[in-house]
Amino acid sequence: MLNKGLQMLNLLLLDTDVIINLHELGIWEAILKKYNVYVASTVIHVEAVYYEDKKTHEKMKIDLRDSVAKKLIHEICATAEEQKRIKDLLSKKRLAYIVPDAGELEAMAIVNEKKIEGLQFCTVDDLAQKIMVHLGLETDIVAFETVLKELGVLRRNQQIASSWTEKKLAHVRTNVRMGIL
Repeated sequence: MLNKGLQMLNLLLLDTDVIINLHELGIWEAILKKYNVYVASTVIHVEAVYYEDKKTHEKMKIDLRDSVAKKLIHEICATAEEQKRIKDLLSKKRLAYIVPDAGELEAMAIVNEKKIEGLQFCTVDDLAQKIMVHLGLETDIVAFETVLKELGVLRRNQQIASSWTEKKLAHVRTNVRMGIL
């Protein structure tokens, strides 16, 4: 079943690993044509800077600043105060020991603040998925598999990393609700 937010609005907030995976798979341009892509400032300026070409094993540059300049993607940021709110929410839930990376923290703050209605956070990071569910933002997260299916690049029965799957995301949601994670 496809995510309702994606069907209606096509607004994606991409995490670093997803951006790198899209480049490695050679489908970065395809996602830009289908979706309105948003990327957190930290990811643009610090985190998503290269990927490894699977054939040549060369480091290939990712130039998200150029994509912003060309209006192919939208840069979005969260203030320090908004990011602190995420840390405070984790603290209140006695989860202060969980520390997302800077790009994920900024993305979570963007989603939590509802800066753009219908924006779906796409991450393959287990910790980020768990935090989103703990914060009650589970309807604002989408599995990478869902995006790949909508793009039409995922073949039936194709093997993909377990962290990309809808099943994995559903598993995280269930376990958090049950108090296991």
